[in-house]
Amino acid sequence: MELHNLCMGCMEEIDETLECPHCGFSEASAPESPYYLSPRTVLQEKYLIGRVLGQGGFAITYLAWDINLGIKLAIKEYFPIDLVYRMPGHNLVMAHSRAQETIFAHDLEKFLQEARIMARFMDHPNIVSVTDFFQANQTAYLVMHYIEGITLRDHLSQSGEIISFDVVMGIMMPVMDALRVVHNAGLLHRDISPENIIISMTGRVMLIDFGAARGSVESINESLSVVMKPGYTPEEQYRTNGIQDARTDIYAVAATIYRAITGQMPPNALDRLENDMLVPPSKLGVEIKPDQEKALIKALSVSANDRFKSVGEFQEALLQRKVAPLKEEKTDSETRSKPKKSEQKKSKPEQKEAATPGEKSVRSYTSLGDINIGRAEDNNLILDDETASRHHARIFSRYGKWYIADLDSTHGTYVNDVRIDEPVELTAPALIRLSESALQYDGRHILNEEGVILSTLNEHVSFTERWLGGDKISASRLIENFLFSLDKITQRDERPDDQLTVNIGRSTDNDLVLEDDMVSRYHASLFYHAGKWYLADLQSTHGTFVNDIPIKEPVKLNPDDKILLSEVPLHFNGGSIVN
Repeated sequence: MELHNLCMGCMEEIDETLECPHCGFSEASAPESPYYLSPRTVLQEKYLIGRVLGQGGFAITYLAWDINLGIKLAIKEYFPIDLVYRMPGHNLVMAHSRAQETIFAHDLEKFLQEARIMARFMDHPNIVSVTDFFQANQTAYLVMHYIEGITLRDHLSQSGEIISFDVVMGIMMPVMDALRVVHNAGLLHRDISPENIIISMTGRVMLIDFGAARGSVESINESLSVVMKPGYTPEEQYRTNGIQDARTDIYAVAATIYRAITGQMPPNALDRLENDMLVPPSKLGVEIKPDQEKALIKALSVSANDRFKSVGEFQEALLQRKVAPLKEEKTDSETRSKPKKSEQKKSKPEQKEAATPGEKSVRSYTSLGDINIGRAEDNNLILDDETASRHHARIFSRYGKWYIADLDSTHGTYVNDVRIDEPVELTAPALIRLSESALQYDGRHILNEEGVILSTLNEHVSFTERWLGGDKISASRLIENFLFSLDKITQRDERPDDQLTVNIGRSTDNDLVLEDDMVSRYHASLFYHAGKWYLADLQSTHGTFVNDIPIKEPVKLNPDDKILLSEVPLHFNGGSIVN
């Protein structure tokens, strides 16, 4: 691909034209700010800078292109607007004065130190990954994965500005899980709001924009720069020497929840110091349990001393259940979905199971909700039970319902003491037994025998189901549409930007099942986004090919493209998939 044919607005290949036909971006338009790097600026001889994705008080985030790898990225430039400026047409960042230059140099080093810590969270499913950082132009840059999706702010805008408390919990619990890990590593986010929470194209909730992250949670006496976002910022954050710790982020989380369920922001924290006019959500017509409302109001207390001391305490008060603890030795990558193991058994070697032909692992990377359970480390829930199979069972969502499937385990999967052979629908309450391990299903969570939450199910609901939850399509109808008429889906309800996904593979819980032993159980995914169809390989054993070329990253499909899944040929004609 020639770089001059890349649109700097979306990084799609275009012909020589003033306006991109994909996103409408025009390089002829003047930048929104003279402080921005010009499109097509190259950093480190490998990062091509595109349009600005967003700007906060501390940083400017750009869409970028990795020239070597040929993939989209997001690059954040450290640019505290109160301290520095950039001459139009130049790249160097300069301080407004000598005194501010000293402050900027100090904060720049802290920015790089925190980037090193953030890179430790690369494996966390709810924190955007930092892949590189460097200094250039007298400032610093973070290189991150580019997340396709929408912000919570945009989701609220498209949902009439209000969403239910249960739906908000499904979004904010993963955010709080991420914060627990961040706090445990000695960092504060300090800029939590609907703008900095993304629901990805696969339904994953991601906490982004750590540009305001500063200081250690334990270093409460350190003078911190002021970060303000009225409505979401607690009073101590307005003061340069205000004590900031986990309670600071807790206030912002609670304010975000309040905004999402009421449709309005809490009053400015400074305005609440003398006369607290915060209206409880129930008085605004919100359906919320009294204890949950009490927890939310407590987290929104003007005084930090009156709030919860940790995110975990806040979560437990909202869920009215105990929350699984973090593993201290793996704070950088530990996820909420992995239960804490008791003691590691080292004396007995791990049993090996015979692999199914055409499959190296049943670990699913599909976009529809899935929770893989078993003894192997690549599961979502890991069982500390030597009698359990390495990949034992899978819980997944389809059209508002949850199902469990046995993955050909040695000792079986049981629901309410009945062994299952085919996927069965889960009805709360349900007791799930996997060999000698027991789990509970209460309709919203997967818990262990002691009632500790191991997984919040809403986190695993697919992006497709989030957007089409009120307009169901039967499984057979979905498969029929994808096999024969993709246009019917893309044009339905006059919403051409709906993002729809079909999972393809040998396992019976795929949307499109291919009866071929060479096809992997979860082989590929076909999805629709922004008016285009894409195909992604799901780390299949024998590969996914488009026009005889193996694909590693998702590729856009063009009319008359030939698709090969292992030895199974399919054909894309622009509006249909045919065999």
